[in-house]
Amino acid sequence: MEGEALIYLQLHKLSTIKSQEDLQHILSTLWNTRKTGLSAPDKSSLRSLLNLPSSAELDPVLACLRSLIRKCVNENFTGDDILKLFPPDLPLDLQSTLILLFQKYQDQWKEEMSREQVMLL
Repeated sequence: MEGEALIYLQLHKLSTIKSQEDLQHILSTLWNTRKTGLSAPDKSSLRSLLNLPSSAELDPVLACLRSLIRKCVNENFTGDDILKLFPPDLPLDLQSTLILLFQKYQDQWKEEMSREQVMLL
């Protein structure tokens, strides 16, 4: 469990984001590319948005966010469940924004996942 806790420390790198819309864009991009992975232009755009100098610094942040998305969709995590994964020193405004966005998209993501599974049958 310690290794999993370390990945969530990457959330601190989201502190450079200035608007909820930017964070929403990142989550939407990750969701929409969940099967294909990010294209080079998408990756470059997200790296720039997060003000990170290299892809090596971006990849762990994206892995962290994808993990949280999976927990919302597959494990039915609630806001309180997700909050427990956040580092204790994560800024409260960032915590609130993340929880709000995960709650906003959770039903939509689960519905899309359900439709995809039905199509596979």
